[in-house]
Order: sequence, then structure tokens, then C-alpha cells
Amino acid sequence: MRPQYETWNASKITTVKVTEPIETDSFPNAKFKVVRGSANQVHEFTLADLPCLNLYDWIMLYNLLLREEQKYKSVIAHLKLMIVSYIQEVGNMDVEIVVVLRRKPFAVPKEAPKGFEKLKLGKIHKEGWHVVFQAREWNDVDLHKACFFLPDKHLYTTSCLEFATVSTQETRVFCFQV
Repeated sequence: MRPQYETWNASKITTVKVTEPIETDSFPNAKFKVVRGSANQVHEFTLADLPCLNLYDWIMLYNLLLREEQKYKSVIAHLKLMIVSYIQEVGNMDVEIVVVLRRKPFAVPKEAPKGFEKLKLGKIHKEGWHVVFQAREWNDVDLHKACFFLPDKHLYTTSCLEFATVSTQETRVFCFQV
């Protein structure tokens, strides 16, 4: 494994070539030669260097290798496992941080968009990037119209962002879980 300063790069991978698949008893490895950016910089690394790469590189590498899926099946499987594991770990870290802080992230509500009462439920409105849904307030049986601004999604816990879609006649009602 090479140091991160030798492998991490912000330039986009444009082409990839697997130069040597390295089969061992416990770990299928491969050596890659990639071309980056408009300057056509050539870099080499192995699967062991993946943790030191730019995360966008993982996705680009995966997509480029999918073009020859049968040829690179074992390498693609390993790369996919790395991506899935990373996403899961980031999610677990999010939960751990909230538990350690013993408080939930919060969002300061913005004022409702113009014509709020006329907006249809369930539609994502591009101006201001918001969605209108119905939700119950604490200890209230009635549904109230509410607005969720998509750029503020990072201020909410993951559980708050889970929407349940219920079809009712011709409109969709979004229930907001807290």
C-alpha cells in the first residue's frame, strides 16, 4: 500500500486499464493504470490503495470496469464490496455521533414559499428545491401541510428523512417520521 499523498488526486479518472490481476490465497488483488484529467496524467495503484483514493475515484473506477464486466468480475465484486461497506460505515458513524452528543440534529424552519396553500403534495418544486407533504404534529390527530427544503437535508437525522409514500385518490401524502 502506498501513502495517500502518492495516490489521492482530485483529477477525474478518464480511462482505466487493469495491468496485472494478482491472485493470492486470501485476497484477489489487481494493479491499475489510470489516466486522469485533461492533462492525461498516468497513475498506477492496486486494490490495496483504494482507501487512500478520492471516493469519486471508486465510483469512476467501478463504472469504467463495468464496460468489461466479464473480464474484471472479481475486481468489480471487490470494489463494490468496498463501496457498500464504506457507505454503511459512514451511516454508522452518523448514528454514533448523534448518540455521543445525546441530542438530535435540528433544522431551523424557513418561512413557507409563496403560494404555499396552492402547492400540490408530493411534488418537488425546483424554485427553492422543496417538497410539500402532510404530517402530524406531536399529540395531534389532524394532518397539517408542511414544507421540507431539500438543501437543508444535512441538518436532519437519517431517521427524520425517511418518507413513507401513501397513495390517496389522485394525490400523494408524505408522512414525515420524527
